[in-house]
Amino acid sequence: MTDFCIETTAIHDEYIDEYNKRFAPLRAALPNTQFICVTTNPDRVDKADNLKVVDIKKYTDTNFKKSYDHEGGFCEILQATRYGLKEACEAGYLKVIHLQTDMRFFDVEEEVLSKHFKRGIYFDMGGSTLNLKLKNGDDKSKFLASKYITSDRDLETLPVGDDPVALFKFKSTEEFEKYNNNLDTLCSETFEHKGFTTGIADELTFAMFLTGVRSYYDYHGVLHRNVAKYFDVNHDHLHIKHYVDRDPTMMDQRQFADENV
Repeated sequence: MTDFCIETTAIHDEYIDEYNKRFAPLRAALPNTQFICVTTNPDRVDKADNLKVVDIKKYTDTNFKKSYDHEGGFCEILQATRYGLKEACEAGYLKVIHLQTDMRFFDVEEEVLSKHFKRGIYFDMGGSTLNLKLKNGDDKSKFLASKYITSDRDLETLPVGDDPVALFKFKSTEEFEKYNNNLDTLCSETFEHKGFTTGIADELTFAMFLTGVRSYYDYHGVLHRNVAKYFDVNHDHLHIKHYVDRDPTMMDQRQFADENV
């Protein structure tokens, strides 16, 4: 097997079906790579020799809902995507690719992917730094920065990016465990603020910072433009289609935006 694994969390049957559809060709392209799927319905996940399916009840008793509700809904669902990292750590991996069910991939090869990792956290879809993100007025980022950042240098070198695609590289299992503990703490803290943006990109980044791993990377630099990108997202907008409190007009708006990219 390769020295890295690929983990994903699939909550609700629609997302499990999306996982089955999107990840079957990726598993075929990476036959010697361990895949991990943490899910609410293990029996619905298509089985494969290089896939470990884990019942999410191992990590939480949350009754997840197809809604934008804070508790059990969209926010808590996105926070639950961290459980795949726990499973990867337990399996002994130090290099992990974190993907969501709506991923797409380009020309992947196991040997090339193994060399694609960078120390700490790396956002394959691109990123920026915390000081630039704070200019956009994100309340969650401001909260975490005010609590944990004490120097301008850290503001200028703390990476931020999109959590659908993140690569992790740790030096030891102990460091990975410390990271997961910090991530749990941060998710608990930010969950107390209902007005914060959903997703766990900030928590992923700050957990690495609190673990003592500095992951600065110049995503805006000339060199990064020449770095291959192997993963992206191709939204099916499942929450807009299936959540009970969805706004149907949101789908029209998303389709209009996609057509005008």
